[in-house]
Amino acid sequence: MGEIGSGGGSGYPAALDTNSSLEVDSPAAGKTKARADVPNDLAAACVAIETEMGTDPAGSMTDVKTRLAVSLNDDGTLKSGVALTGDFLRSNFAFASTTTITIDSGYYELGDLIREISSALTFTPGSGGSNGDSTDLGNSETHFVYLDSSAISTDVTLTASDFLNVETAPTYSQSKRGWYGSATGNLTTSDRCIFSFTTDGSANIHDFNHSGELVVLMDEIADQAAVDIDTTFTDIAALSIPGFATRARVFMFQGAGNASWYWRANGATGTTGFNIGSVSTDDRTVIDVVTDSSQIFEMRSSLSDATTIAVSTQGWYFPEGM
Repeated sequence: MGEIGSGGGSGYPAALDTNSSLEVDSPAAGKTKARADVPNDLAAACVAIETEMGTDPAGSMTDVKTRLAVSLNDDGTLKSGVALTGDFLRSNFAFASTTTITIDSGYYELGDLIREISSALTFTPGSGGSNGDSTDLGNSETHFVYLDSSAISTDVTLTASDFLNVETAPTYSQSKRGWYGSATGNLTTSDRCIFSFTTDGSANIHDFNHSGELVVLMDEIADQAAVDIDTTFTDIAALSIPGFATRARVFMFQGAGNASWYWRANGATGTTGFNIGSVSTDDRTVIDVVTDSSQIFEMRSSLSDATTIAVSTQGWYFPEGM
């Protein structure tokens, strides 16, 4: 504690200063004897306050009070909707029909605010669906579901019209800590990607099941026809998973032969890879694999013979930040 005018400087911020001994007119009325301690202690208090507050504490606001009011209620509690950059509680996504999907409750940070899905929403893709800026579904396509920043109002609770589907894949933003779109068509760099789905040869949404990080396709997709691979790592055809995914669940079928099989991510430098095990003619196995950013992984056999392997995609995993 510092007494202003005592010559002890300021005790702030460790303690509040006092001014118990007021200055008086002396020796004659209307005149005060000048003492250096008074202005020096006041100056020390001012400097202590500035040091504690730091530079530009109001930021882009008019004053500190206004800045604090952006995120805090009057009682000091955090305002609803305020969030850490990239924060989210992933919704559960469900196949509703060949033309609609369901988005269950959850929340995602967008524009420094939590955008909340408070109850299950039915999203209809396409320009004639929930959001007119969405892309119409075509045959055998991959579509990505985004939070449409241009459609979202200041209200933090989302409706089906706040979502957008397009064919453009997102990229990860280090600064936003999430997967965001590009300035392509109706998509912007402020739109956050939260899901993906595919269509069949008749432009119908593929049936799927989502639980946790895994999305299982109800009809597996044959990506690699039976191919003769010998002892050298060889690329498997790109898997039918979203462009943001690099981890997939696949089904493998071995044709004639009896060999041990190994896999590795495309471009990996390990010479052994991961051992799937010894299999014989018509053996089948389901495993998780890691791909490169083009959704490709590699396989090799323990034998140089006519042994073949076929690969189908059964599901994919969400990446970090989605």
